[in-house]
Amino acid sequence: MDTTGRTDTPGVLPATAMPVMHEIADVLPGAVYIFDLDRRSSTFVNAQAGQFLGYAAAEVIARGPSLLAEVLHPDDLPGVAAHFERARALRDGEPLEVEYRMRHRDGGWRWFL
Repeated sequence: MDTTGRTDTPGVLPATAMPVMHEIADVLPGAVYIFDLDRRSSTFVNAQAGQFLGYAAAEVIARGPSLLAEVLHPDDLPGVAAHFERARALRDGEPLEVEYRMRHRDGGWRWFL
């Protein structure tokens, strides 16, 4: 088999699979998101994740890093910053949890784990 020019990376889905993955994520009952540690913003958010905060998924992504700065509870900022640093050092398959509060669009606080 000739694999010249092949750019697939083991464990990474091809771009053609992403629309299907988005559809699957949107029907799951929980929040699913992909967070870019360098940009400090989400690159993918399913519908439920946005609804937990009172925003459309596209709105969460469009607001970029400013959303996190606006909705993260101030008391949770040190713990989340430490979580980001621990996440950078994770090995594949290693679990990591953090608990924090975010302000819903209606002004109330929501807990996330």
